[in-house]
Amino acid sequence: MDERIDTAYQRWRRGDVEGFLALFPDDAEFTVPGRTRISGTHDKASFRKVLEHVVAVTRAGRYSSELTTSYDAPDGEMLVFENRVVVDGVERTYRSVHEWTLHDGEPRSWTLYVREYDLFSRVWS
Repeated sequence: MDERIDTAYQRWRRGDVEGFLALFPDDAEFTVPGRTRISGTHDKASFRKVLEHVVAVTRAGRYSSELTTSYDAPDGEMLVFENRVVVDGVERTYRSVHEWTLHDGEPRSWTLYVREYDLFSRVWS
C-alpha cells in the first residue's frame, strides 16, 4: 500500500480529521454515493463534516471497519473494507471499496463504492 494512503488511514482511525485532509490538495474531490446524510461530491471543507460525523459514530461504538485487501489501480489504489455497524441494536456488516486517485504520485480524489447500499443508507441517513 502507498505510504501516504497508509498514513491517511492511521490518521482516520485516530480521529485526526485535519491530518487526513492535509494529505490532499485544496482542490481534491471526495465522493460518497447515494442519498444519505454523508452523500455527495465534496470539497475538503464539506468532507471534513462527513469525517467528523463518521468519527463520532465510531466513537459511539456504532461503526468500525477493517481493511481486508488492497490493490493497485491504473491511477491509484483500491482498498476493500469490511464495515461493522449497529442498526436497531443488531451488528451487521457491509463491504465497501475506497478508490484513491493519484496524479504524479499525489492523492487527488477519494471515492467510496458500497455493495450493500440499503444497509449503508440505513446507517448513514
